Amino acid sequence: MANTTIEADSVPTAERVQPGGASRNSEARSIPPGITEARKQLLTLFSDTTGRREASKRSTRLAIRLAAFDLFQRQGIDHVTVEQIATEAEISPRTFFNYFATKEECVLFPYQLVTPSLRLYLVAQPIDLLPMGTLEEALALFMSDMFSRVEVAQAVRTGITLHRTAPSLDKADASQKHHWEREAQAELVKRGCDHFRAEVCAVAAIGICRTAMVQWARSEPQTTIDLVVRRGFRDLQSGFVG
Repeated sequence: MANTTIEADSVPTAERVQPGGASRNSEARSIPPGITEARKQLLTLFSDTTGRREASKRSTRLAIRLAAFDLFQRQGIDHVTVEQIATEAEISPRTFFNYFATKEECVLFPYQLVTPSLRLYLVAQPIDLLPMGTLEEALALFMSDMFSRVEVAQAVRTGITLHRTAPSLDKADASQKHHWEREAQAELVKRGCDHFRAEVCAVAAIGICRTAMVQWARSEPQTTIDLVVRRGFRDLQSGFVG
């Protein structure tokens, strides 16, 4: 998924919701005070206000991602080499490997990149929430904030479309999501949850998010990611009855 720009005031509202953004129901919920700082942290990942060097790095990373997206769509991922991507992005293969370990990583959801922001969304949740409630509230809001920009939503949809044509991407994506699982588990343990239950909840919650992203990408444009995430939690907790 290509990195894109998120504006400083791009907090979704009931009146201004873009594809992937928060729904009216989520905005009606009480937002924990700590979310303001969490949103600022998420913003720094996509803004150009953190210095010329960092802006240059983001620009290069974006150029590589866009080149990979284009080549994968035209030729198929199995027929594209790192050298081709580097040439398309006007960089050297050595520079490519400064940003990505493999060609598949170019179009994966950036779990590792946004993990520090996810941590803040988790920490901001009220301490009296049950484990799955903590994860649901944090992840639904976190993902709706990330997908509140049209460019981000489009990039995710494109990436998921590529996944259908390249099984290797699904395997790589599954390994990357462990960054979120570990962070979710660690936060639950800090809240007094035993390690086994924390791991079970974390694996289930991140699995819901990963499945929700695929379902959301196949849904109508007006469908918001937080509603799909919350449906996953609701179905799991009800035992899929009814």
